[in-house]
Amino acid sequence: MGRITLDKVQKKFGEVEVIPPLDLTIEDGEFV
Repeated sequence: MGRITLDKVQKKFGEVEVIPPLDLTIEDGEFV
């Protein structure tokens, strides 16, 4: 039915990397 895809999601505060680049795919029926 559906899918959630995150491609190269990251977060920085100035030079401080809080969340490094993240790729994530959740297919229909998967539970995270």
